[in-house]
Amino acid sequence: MQESFKTQGREWSWSPGVLATAFVVLTLVSNFLDRLIDYDAYSLWLGLWPLASAIILTFLLLPAQKAINAVCNDIGGTSNSKLTVANWVWMVIGGLLWLLVLIGVLAMIADPTLQ
Repeated sequence: MQESFKTQGREWSWSPGVLATAFVVLTLVSNFLDRLIDYDAYSLWLGLWPLASAIILTFLLLPAQKAINAVCNDIGGTSNSKLTVANWVWMVIGGLLWLLVLIGVLAMIADPTLQ
């Protein structure tokens, strides 16, 4: 993207190296903490770490998305703002997978012998 900005004769103020490093470090820490969780008696706070890290990782990607939009001369991201049939199909598939995960978690809560 930096090359695209240079080719266009434009400057964009951001730190892709810092963002990439933070993304990799947070991903590694998240994976490491996930291995530490004792699922027989894990702490609620430690169990919430994967959700928190996913939210933080999303916000780490926002500056990159803004830079991508800027290099494409689409600051508002309007060229890709509509959902297509393919988007809906993948969202339904993802939703069904999450539903299966939720059913599995609820089943383990209802009957701890399933673990």
